[in-house]
Amino acid sequence: MSFPSANEFHWQSLAGLASSRVYHTVAEVGGQMYMLGGCDAAGRPCATVDLYSPEIDKSKSEPGGVFAPTENARR
Repeated sequence: MSFPSANEFHWQSLAGLASSRVYHTVAEVGGQMYMLGGCDAAGRPCATVDLYSPEIDKSKSEPGGVFAPTENARR
């Protein structure tokens, strides 16, 4: 098996995420990246799901629905 040389790789800027968060989970489903949970810059739980589409290099934020945090989830 051969591997490409390091000279063939480069950094590139992509679209920013719809919201900033820490302590979140990322999952790939069908070529789309989903960011769930975590906290915002003030430490509050995030109630949105962020979606990043690499094919079109765009991100958007959607209401969390069943993923929205609840007080019981924090106990």
